Amino acid sequence: FPVTIRVAMGATSSSSIYSSSAPYKMAFDTRNNNLYVITASDTIREFDGTTLIQSNSFSVTGSTSRNTIVFDRGNEAIFVMGNSLTSIKNSQITTLSLAATSFNSLFSDKTSASLIVSQNSLLSSVSDDSIYWSTAATEWGYIINNDFDDRLWLAAQNSTGIYIIDRTTGEVVNQVESLSGYATKMVYNYSRSSVWAIIPSARQGIVTGK
Repeated sequence: FPVTIRVAMGATSSSSIYSSSAPYKMAFDTRNNNLYVITASDTIREFDGTTLIQSNSFSVTGSTSRNTIVFDRGNEAIFVMGNSLTSIKNSQITTLSLAATSFNSLFSDKTSASLIVSQNSLLSSVSDDSIYWSTAATEWGYIINNDFDDRLWLAAQNSTGIYIIDRTTGEVVNQVESLSGYATKMVYNYSRSSVWAIIPSARQGIVTGK
């Protein structure tokens, strides 16, 4: 069945895109106000953010199965994980020398104006469509920015811990928590200068910080 994207901004627009088997994860590019959607057959479709009319499409091998896409403000580009990390900027595709692994998480770090990539055994920073630094990692998972301590916080998916990372080197500087399960989601609470995490397997939430 077709999938419909709807955007409500005073009026509602819709556009039907293609069939049932694709993941349809998407990212919004604030530079050109366009929406980028992962669809079937390793195709990234670009839609006008106002009219939702498709304006372009890009082939990124391996993107449908990995279903990972983000807009990074620092690089001013859409990043997609296919067989390798790929950027889409001004309708141009650039393939970076960072091959996909079984785990790939992309985080847009506004503080360093770079893309942080967490993978099996590797943590990398991407700036200006090139690898700025890359370091071996014993922990990998989902990353957020903690504005209070100006560090990256990582909820590991290969161990039950939350780790603090130096954004300039990728080195782990501290382990904050040893958890009762995997934290699959973290958010930074500005009003309390703290990090909140959810552990679905334990039906728990934790707060760490002030």
